[in-house]
Amino acid sequence: MRENSFPVNPELVEEIKAQFFKGYTDGLQNFDREIGSFFFSLAPAEQLKVLVDFMNYCHHHLYFEGFVIPEVLYSLGYIQACLVQSYKTYQNLSKLSVKEITGEPLIEATPVAGPPVLTLQNTVVQTNGIHKIALKYPADEIIKLWQVLLDIHRCKSVAILPFFKTEKEVENLLGELFCASENAGVSLPDREHRYYELSSDYQPILCLLMHATYKLNHPFTRIKLEPYSALLKQSFSAFQGIENVADISGNITKKKDAGIMLLGEIKSSKYAKNALKILAKIKDYRIKA
Repeated sequence: MRENSFPVNPELVEEIKAQFFKGYTDGLQNFDREIGSFFFSLAPAEQLKVLVDFMNYCHHHLYFEGFVIPEVLYSLGYIQACLVQSYKTYQNLSKLSVKEITGEPLIEATPVAGPPVLTLQNTVVQTNGIHKIALKYPADEIIKLWQVLLDIHRCKSVAILPFFKTEKEVENLLGELFCASENAGVSLPDREHRYYELSSDYQPILCLLMHATYKLNHPFTRIKLEPYSALLKQSFSAFQGIENVADISGNITKKKDAGIMLLGEIKSSKYAKNALKILAKIKDYRIKA
C-alpha cells in the first residue's frame, strides 16, 4: 500500500460527506452568479443554449480520482449543485413553450383564460404598458395569500380603511397583475390593469404579499424582484411617494416584516390563518404554521 493510501473509516466518511454537502449548499446559493447576470437578459432560446453549454461544462469537471482532499470534495459538491440547478432551470424553461425552439418542438402548454397565451418568450407579458408576471407556483395558494386583504382593515395598529370586500375582487386584482400558466393549476381572470387609490398604510401588507409571491414563484421562473416592485409602483397609489422602483425593492424586506406583524394582530381571521400557512413555506420568513 502506498504511503498516501489508507483505508476509509467512519470518521473519514463523515468528513467527506461534510465537505461535499457544504460545497453543494454553496453551489445552490451561488448558481445565479455562476451562470452569469447576463443570462437573465437573454431571450429564452438563448437561455436554453447557455444552459446546455453550462451543463456540459459542469459534467466535464465532475471527475474524481479518489483523493480525499477537502478542497476537491467541496468543489465536486459545488459543481454538482450547479449541474442540478441548471438542469431544473432548463426543464422549467422548456415546459413553458408552445413554439418550436432550435428546430425541435417542446412540450405544448394549454392556453389559459384567453389571451395572452403563455409562451417561453413571455414569462413577463406586456399588456397596455403593464408587464404582467406569469405565475408558475400554484395560483390557488397565491389567491388565498392575497385574500388577507379582505381582513387587513381589522388591524388596530394602523388606520386602514376597508377597500376589498369580496374574494372575487381580490381575484380580479390578481388577474390585473399576473397571468397563470397551466402549471399553476387554477386560472386567473384576464383583466385590464387598474390603478388603486390606497393610503400609504397599505404599504407593509402589499410589500409582504408581493415579496412572498416573488419568493414562491422565483424557483419556477427565475424572474428577479424588480418587476414585482414595478407592479406595486404602477398599481397602487400607496407607493406614489416613492420615486424609484429600486427604492421599493431596497426596502421591501423591511416593509414585509412589518406586514407579518400586521397579520399577527388578526391571526384569528380565516384569511390570516390561510396566509400564514402559505408564508410558513418560505424558509427565510421563519414563520411557524
